[in-house]
Amino acid sequence: MKTTKRSARLLVFVAVVAAYVFGTATSASAATFEGLGDLPGGDVGSRAFGISADGTTVVGRSAVYFYGPPYSESFYERAFIWDAQIGIRTLGVDALYQDAFAVSADGSRVAGIGLDAPRLNGAYLWDDLHGSQNLGGLPGLASGALGMSPDAAYVVGWSRNIDPFGMAFRWDGANGMVHLGTLAGAQYGTQANGVSADGSIVVGNATTSEIAFIWDAANGMRPLFPGQTSSSSALAISSDGTTIVGYRTISGPGQKAFRWTETAGLQYLRDPTITANSQALAVSADGATIVGWARSVTGPPTTDAFVWSEGTGMQTVSSRLSAQGVDLTGWTLSRATAVSADGTTIAGSGLNPNGRAEAWIAVLPEPGLAVLLASGIVALVGHARSRAARSRTGK
Repeated sequence: MKTTKRSARLLVFVAVVAAYVFGTATSASAATFEGLGDLPGGDVGSRAFGISADGTTVVGRSAVYFYGPPYSESFYERAFIWDAQIGIRTLGVDALYQDAFAVSADGSRVAGIGLDAPRLNGAYLWDDLHGSQNLGGLPGLASGALGMSPDAAYVVGWSRNIDPFGMAFRWDGANGMVHLGTLAGAQYGTQANGVSADGSIVVGNATTSEIAFIWDAANGMRPLFPGQTSSSSALAISSDGTTIVGYRTISGPGQKAFRWTETAGLQYLRDPTITANSQALAVSADGATIVGWARSVTGPPTTDAFVWSEGTGMQTVSSRLSAQGVDLTGWTLSRATAVSADGTTIAGSGLNPNGRAEAWIAVLPEPGLAVLLASGIVALVGHARSRAARSRTGK
């Protein structure tokens, strides 16, 4: 009888703890979703490309119209920066067409491409205090910045003449824009897409033959997949330099999102229902969380933004949000293009309830937290019931 009462008290205790723990976890890590809108005067839409390390700042491009001379009823694009306090605003980059592809860890600096009146691309680095700094170019007329280290000390991208074939570069304040060399076996140009936090590793691809490359000062530029016969692109690298993500074409349906590490090598990110085609576009600081887009193997040929981790595998962002009670009525989340350092905040693009392209930001709870809590509580409940059963049978 005494043992039975102790078991009953244990069950009550477990129930109280469970209610407290789940209540605290839910309130502390609630999922959220928000559309970022577009710049004033815009009625075409916006797309997100980069997010700060803490997940508070998003950068991208907003398409707008300009009415009046000299660009009467002209369509053009403006780079934007967004945060929760100010909302969406223009960078004020002096160019007709602009893209913002990367933002520093603290959200204060932005890198991208500006297209000026003579229709020449210029890589730029921007901050609120100094405005836009043109990073110049290698021998040639044009350049574009596609990636940046968290502290904005290093910027990577491409530089080229008026022909379409570029040269991958790494820029820093001391050395300026430096050509990263050529890729053996690749035809024509290359572009750099991502750089590690310390600037020591750069990833990218050949722009025509589509061969993913990795670069470091000791070994130069070399294929990420030696001897490959299929196309591939390395689109991003984790801040710690351990994980590279992108896509590779394999037999069957086409492009497949991949994760590559020096220790584990190549790993495809698969899911039975959303892997007809896929690309991994961004990765968290430690390589644990990857985001991108994937096309369903059934139904209409639409794409879905996905998030991947070792514990959960590939899941659509919309399913994760809906499971957490977030109302996404009317929204289609097409691409997840950026992820915060800790992997909990994702930026991307899709269609809003009005059918317009719109950038968005989503906060997802820490992956696996609820599962771990549930497993522990189930074990405690099972232990308590087992003790109660043994007490009743006298065993």
